[in-house]
Amino acid sequence: MSYSNDDLEQRLRELEVEVQAKPVQPRPASVEPPVAYQASGEVSSQGDRNLLDQVLNWFDGLPTVGKIAVGVGAAFVGLSVLRLFFQLLTALIGLAFLSLVVYVLYRVFVVSDSNSSR
Repeated sequence: MSYSNDDLEQRLRELEVEVQAKPVQPRPASVEPPVAYQASGEVSSQGDRNLLDQVLNWFDGLPTVGKIAVGVGAAFVGLSVLRLFFQLLTALIGLAFLSLVVYVLYRVFVVSDSNSSR
């Protein structure tokens, strides 16, 4: 379907008249109160409490199957984070042990060789 410039200009004028004829409706005020910020820029405990209440209300509104699914998902994420923490801890302990072994070998071979050559 092909439109000419005259058709498009006419339609544009019609839309402008329609927009100007409608009364402007004010937007409804936000239902949620604004979140209070502290001087440091962190959300205050009231904002944290508000978020916690929203999450609890959302969770309470879920059906039983939804609550179970959220619980299983939260357990899965929690255990994954815990596993990641223990892997990081294990890596740090291994690195500390390896550093200790390298230091002892350095002291035994390098420092003892320099003392015996004097």
